[in-house]
Amino acid sequence: MDLLLKESDFRGEIDVPGTERSAVCEELARFITQYEPQFFDDALGIDLASDFYAAAAMDTIPAKWQLFIDGGTWSDTHSLINNLPVTRRIKGIRYCAARFVYWHYLRNDATLTAITGEVSQSAENASSVSGIQKQVTAWNNMSRELHELWLFLQYYKAGDDLQFPTFLRRLTSEWKFRRQNTMGF
Repeated sequence: MDLLLKESDFRGEIDVPGTERSAVCEELARFITQYEPQFFDDALGIDLASDFYAAAAMDTIPAKWQLFIDGGTWSDTHSLINNLPVTRRIKGIRYCAARFVYWHYLRNDATLTAITGEVSQSAENASSVSGIQKQVTAWNNMSRELHELWLFLQYYKAGDDLQFPTFLRRLTSEWKFRRQNTMGF
């Protein structure tokens, strides 16, 4: 199974500094390897996640999967306004998976494990601040977009045919993707 995410997906609001150093790249690759499959299994259900990885490994990815991976607009004929379909924009599953992995990466980087327990990192000539706000923002952006992607999976049609008929939201681990706040509840 080839992984979807690469180091280049961690830019902008989910920037991982130091990716020019091999140690940082190796650590990030370890997190991608550990958490990307977990994300897809939990977000899509195991069967659809397997279908997704099979499609992503093809030389030419089918259009419905390309839209699902990278995002774009689609016509939602289920949620009609004035009997007209609603045009929705999705950012894609890559966007969500990167934020899921980033959240876990930041959680791990918040403290250092020492013989005496967990300790906070200190910086010479600088103040150490919490990254919880960035962590929670990344999670909540992933959560919001994932709900849009679930609508896409439920209602995306080509002609009159549903394109993801095997998707059942109840087979996902939806409860794991609830929004968070900075106070820990």
